[in-house]
Amino acid sequence: MLFSNMDNPVWAAASDFGSFHLAIPSGKTPAGVGVIRSQVTSVDKAASAFRDYASATINESRRHGIVSHSLWIRVADEGAPVELVGLDMWLDADEMASYYGLSLGFELLGPVFAGPPNESTWRAAPGDWVEW
Repeated sequence: MLFSNMDNPVWAAASDFGSFHLAIPSGKTPAGVGVIRSQVTSVDKAASAFRDYASATINESRRHGIVSHSLWIRVADEGAPVELVGLDMWLDADEMASYYGLSLGFELLGPVFAGPPNESTWRAAPGDWVEW
């Protein structure tokens, strides 16, 4: 066995959380992905915080090459903690790292996390490989 247990989460698009999808320039493909996953204290507070974050940072993130910012909420059993996943797609992995290094707007998100978020960044494989 590869895993000791199986988790089959169902995720739903987090509507009204400030998600956006911008046009990708012709001939370009995303080269970086930023992922954040965390439990949140409240769906309403998280929605407001992520909307404010997107509004405050969209121009600067676009200058660094973001093309997509989407959020998802885990559909959980009643009474279970609310969990959120965010996915950012970037045209350039180095620009993505540079942008995240600025820590812009993070003060808006911190108060809605129920603990430290799990964060990771991914780079596309070199060559003509286009799968993640």
